[in-house]
Amino acid sequence: METQKNKQTDRQADWCTQPVFKFKLAVIVCRGIHGTAPRYLSDLLHRVSDIMSRRSLRSSASSELVIPLSRLVTVGDRSFAVAGPRLWNTLPEDITSAPSLLVFRRKLKTHLFRQSYPDIILQLVWHVAPGGP
Repeated sequence: METQKNKQTDRQADWCTQPVFKFKLAVIVCRGIHGTAPRYLSDLLHRVSDIMSRRSLRSSASSELVIPLSRLVTVGDRSFAVAGPRLWNTLPEDITSAPSLLVFRRKLKTHLFRQSYPDIILQLVWHVAPGGP
């Protein structure tokens, strides 16, 4: 009984690390930055370069977003205002600077697939490479 409860709790804690969740969250953040998401979501996203006191930092030249402080790890860190910018800031620059939503989605899918299945990519490269079995 106790082990089943622990497994369920572990699965609930893992929901925000799943590639599908990351993909959907990153797309919403991208839409929020470009003004195509609902305003109540766009208003939660702020670029580092938009804050006067941070304009002299190196990060102000990038597309990084400000991650607001949260008091509660269990709830606050899972909010869109925190989780969205945190995920966005972990993405490579070539993805966050994509010229359109279509290109962003395509690059993001490739990135998340490679993160989730690195062994499959290595196996495919190994089998395709000359001299492989």
